Amino acid sequence: MQPPYSYLKIFVFSKTLITLVFLFFSSAIFSQVHVTPNKENGTYNVNEAMTFNVTANSAGQVDWVLKYDNFAPIISSGTMTIFPNQTKTIAYTATEPGVVICEVTKGSNKDVGSAAFAPFDIAPMEEEPSDFDAFWDGQKAILAGVPINANITFFQSNTYSTTYLVTLDNVDNRKVYGYLVVPNGGGPFPVVLELPPYGDVVDIALPAVNFAEQTGVIVLSITIHNTPPYQAAPNAYTPDNFANEYESYYRWAILAGIRSLDYLVSRSDFNGTDVAVVGVSQGAGLASIMAGVDSRVKLLALSNPVLCQNAGLHYDRAGGFPNFIQTSRNLYGTAAHEAATINATRYYDAMFHIRRYHGPMYANLSYEDQTTPAATGFAMMNQFDGKRILLHSLNLNHSHPFEYWVNRQDFFRRVFPVTLTSHSFPWSSNNQGYWVEAGDDQVVNGTANLNASIQKNGENNPNFILKWRKVSGAGTVSFSNPTAYNTSATFSADGTYVLEFSGVDEAQLAGDRKY
Repeated sequence: MQPPYSYLKIFVFSKTLITLVFLFFSSAIFSQVHVTPNKENGTYNVNEAMTFNVTANSAGQVDWVLKYDNFAPIISSGTMTIFPNQTKTIAYTATEPGVVICEVTKGSNKDVGSAAFAPFDIAPMEEEPSDFDAFWDGQKAILAGVPINANITFFQSNTYSTTYLVTLDNVDNRKVYGYLVVPNGGGPFPVVLELPPYGDVVDIALPAVNFAEQTGVIVLSITIHNTPPYQAAPNAYTPDNFANEYESYYRWAILAGIRSLDYLVSRSDFNGTDVAVVGVSQGAGLASIMAGVDSRVKLLALSNPVLCQNAGLHYDRAGGFPNFIQTSRNLYGTAAHEAATINATRYYDAMFHIRRYHGPMYANLSYEDQTTPAATGFAMMNQFDGKRILLHSLNLNHSHPFEYWVNRQDFFRRVFPVTLTSHSFPWSSNNQGYWVEAGDDQVVNGTANLNASIQKNGENNPNFILKWRKVSGAGTVSFSNPTAYNTSATFSADGTYVLEFSGVDEAQLAGDRKY
């Protein structure tokens, strides 16, 4: 299922923005117990009754749990007896936006289902720090006082690209290490910073050879540790006083990312305009933060981000990895330390950084992810006001589907058209995937004429499920046809309004691979 979303501001006054969303399913087979939501797309409104449907291929007892994640208090639990060819149901009605996990266990077999309730209404549970920008401006100023001191050495080459080892200077006498892949051809090229997933193992960062060659971009893949990527990092994530924003380990990581962009944009083969940040898991959270903290970023691609809704557990809801609140409780167990943790980790919460990024985003969220709960990713994305293509992996855990990687290259070709010709790999695709437009910002006297569009690999305005809605504004908005590309809107009061246009592609929802 793929919805394009777009926002529009109307000034009666008003404005326009856009988002494109994809849904992905994978099937569990040979499972002795299976649980699914009663709606195929797994999405519901608040106060809408739903059921999780449980089946099994043998008789026995099934234990079930409804929860937000692995740390928040359990919503409810129970036990049922089930027989083959029988469907048992677990009823649930959400009273607030969120994502709920249903976990069923039969003997040694387990399955997980999920349901999202008004996911685009999930909001931050904490306020942004009042000195948020001042803090990060100060950190960037410290970094600017450190010379880049780039050391670039040959690592490997093939027919289509050359890879180098890179070392750069960071703050506090630390180094930034990574692999740089440059496509053959001379450029100029867009530049991409790839942030790493969580871990301290050898090769946590690897040369992005295929990505660089097939997309036609220079890619720098870094580790956030003070160790070359071909070595294990003995001091990874230490020291880390996460209850002090000035002493968080992620401070070094984010400044390492900024330093990496400093180097990339200084290269003579950079095309001068196109800068992207990408990552999965920890890399996704860091990429989201980088997009907000560094105005040079023009494209963001990510999957299953960490560092979102960091304080969720404090409110008995899903919290973002690396689970700062749970770690505070485990190590210190005091209200004072938890309060300090909440305050400090706000500076490292992608929800607040993403408000400062206004370029296009391509993303994946896996609904059954219990490492980086989907609700935390939605909380971040709902603070974003730009064009968005979102792939919903409804039956995946903390993994990134094949479609994410393929569509990511399409997204690059759409946003950075130079990549249609800059790639060195001779068999690269020319697909440009999905795109959505809600129209230009408008100033009106009472009625706004709205003209939206969606493209799917050259197909204009496909037969998607369309929706216009008000995101914010002083009064109410009435649409003449809220489910059409072209419509009009009237407003009950003067003011500034943000309107969203979305489209959902359910063409393959009933297939083996569902979007």
